[in-house]
Amino acid sequence: VGKLSVAITNIRNRNDREYSMAEMYIRPFILKFYDFKWYEAFCQHGNIDLFTALNQNVKAPVKGKIPNLDKFNRQEAENLVNYYLLMLRGTRIAQYAEYATVNHQLLQILRKEYHLE
Repeated sequence: VGKLSVAITNIRNRNDREYSMAEMYIRPFILKFYDFKWYEAFCQHGNIDLFTALNQNVKAPVKGKIPNLDKFNRQEAENLVNYYLLMLRGTRIAQYAEYATVNHQLLQILRKEYHLE
């Protein structure tokens, strides 16, 4: 149980780092360069969600654009995305995998001890 508690704590700590990354870097980037008018039109002003709009090949009545395009740096955008993906993969590979392993081990012990299926 102690190992499981440690694994959960590690996941929480890692999730806090991911959240901090999103708040410090991704949110400001989105606020600076994302076309929210296009998004609103594409999602029919909240009548459908993004996933549904994408799956239904909805056509937005307005053309999307990158606000502040003169300040946009493609390499910085790619680096931001790739770093965030690297962070998420690290969480999945290290922390979630450790949690799953420890959780599985604990369940095996409990099933054996208490004759559960």
